[in-house]
Order: sequence, then structure tokens, then C-alpha cells
Amino acid sequence: MISVLAQERFLGAALGSIFTGVVVFEQRRSIYSSISENQFQPKPQSQVKDFRHLIDCLGNS
Repeated sequence: MISVLAQERFLGAALGSIFTGVVVFEQRRSIYSSISENQFQPKPQSQVKDFRHLIDCLGNS
């Protein structure tokens, strides 16, 4: 039978791993949702015009 100290260490490591996994999962979910929200927002018209101007300039080079 393992000692109480070893059991406490094992329990602490397991709970720490679970806690870290939950934190990382929540952060990833937050990042992915913010990325998907930003992808579907329409760009301001001035940015679209600037982008077209840049393409025209690069095409004429």
C-alpha cells in the first residue's frame, strides 16, 4: 500500500493537470470564437478601396 504522502502528491498532480487542461481548453475556445467573429465582420469600405488600390499598383509594376 502506498503512503499517504504519495497519495497526496498523486492527487495534487492529477488535479493540477485537470485544472491546467480546463484553463487551456477555455482559452483556446475563447481565441477560436474571437477569430470566427472577426472573419465574418464586413470590412469598412475605405479598407476595401485601399486594398484595390494596392492590387492595382502591384499589377502595374
